[in-house]
Amino acid sequence: FAAKFKNIPYFLHDADAQIGVVTRCFSSGAIVLSTPFESVKKSLQNVNVQVTGNPIRNGFSTLSKEQARLNLGIEDNLTILGWTKGLLMRHAILHIGTTLKVALNVIKSKRKYGVLVSFPGLFLKSLFLDYAIRRVCPNIVHLHGANSILYFPLIPKKMKLVVTLHGNVGNDINLPHHEIHAEMERALCSSSRIDMLCTISTTIPIILKNMYGEIKPNYKVILNAYDSSVFKYIDPISHSKLTLCTIASFSKLKGQERVIEALEKSGCDYRYLCVGNITNADYNGLKEKAKNIDFEWLGLKKPAEIREILAECDYMILPSSSEGFGLVYLEAIACGVPVIIPKNLPLALEGDILNKDNAIRINGCSAEAIEEVLPSLPKREWNRKEVSQSIISYTWDNIAKEYRNIYSSLIK
Repeated sequence: FAAKFKNIPYFLHDADAQIGVVTRCFSSGAIVLSTPFESVKKSLQNVNVQVTGNPIRNGFSTLSKEQARLNLGIEDNLTILGWTKGLLMRHAILHIGTTLKVALNVIKSKRKYGVLVSFPGLFLKSLFLDYAIRRVCPNIVHLHGANSILYFPLIPKKMKLVVTLHGNVGNDINLPHHEIHAEMERALCSSSRIDMLCTISTTIPIILKNMYGEIKPNYKVILNAYDSSVFKYIDPISHSKLTLCTIASFSKLKGQERVIEALEKSGCDYRYLCVGNITNADYNGLKEKAKNIDFEWLGLKKPAEIREILAECDYMILPSSSEGFGLVYLEAIACGVPVIIPKNLPLALEGDILNKDNAIRINGCSAEAIEEVLPSLPKREWNRKEVSQSIISYTWDNIAKEYRNIYSSLIK
């Protein structure tokens, strides 16, 4: 727009098969317009259109569609959709009745659930859901989280509905607005629209029943899983100090400050590493509190980098006050690193996953509970290969099979 306004020559590239609104508006004035697809040329008002393709990794040049599907284990049709705001605005104009329905639903949701609802966020996501449903015409719609309840009015009644609940936060007084989360959870538990409610731990249905009295939809526990292609056994790297690590972005709920407090009070000369996002202000405050211990914040890391960091750690400790499941515990164990976990968290209660061979349960998430266990850590012996093997069945492939069985049962 600035180039056109100041009469500066410009060129455009649109990487999509369906041209966006901005490209349509400004294509006629561009010196040249490039596109990956020959079919796009017909819809553009510009004589100088160059079909350039899209840059891709070398491996794709020799990979056939059939081989790619085989590598990913895809037997049936798979459709992956993305969106831009331009696409959604066009969809909104073409389906004005749905747009009004979406807007009305957003207003009602905002009135009922207040701060947990973003008007523009829910509006755009709802439009995309409608767009996806119209394009794919699925037999089943699968939503995630307690806020799934916000989208129920937009799903055609002929379609089956599966919802996965990744935790129970309505009773967690440490979370802001937990009482509003509780209202969403209550609505899910009493909904007759859900064909199958899935939870990622066995404790979640128990907590829901205790809080809300009943779970009206059919429900099934499908335990969470980790990516075994990345998180797998790695030989430990020799190091001089016993090393703890926490893998989580900084938060009062996650407990990094409490670990630092416990280390300082205990007098244990351990090394403490943290991986995750942190603001400069929080980092400076944390560094000051940790000035008397061997502490390092490593920042955000890719999964493969986290695996390498775990190789030089003796324990992964995450004394969180609230976790739906805590996938990071599984990822650490898969690499052969035992975990330290508050005994009240959902995953700590899954005896078939965590046991004396891969975890230490502590009496809560307080600094005192952490301090209590610290002196005994060097005395414990672990077979890291056995630690890694202890959760080998909780991989994405196995969990995907369970969901596939649910889908099959719903569309028989």
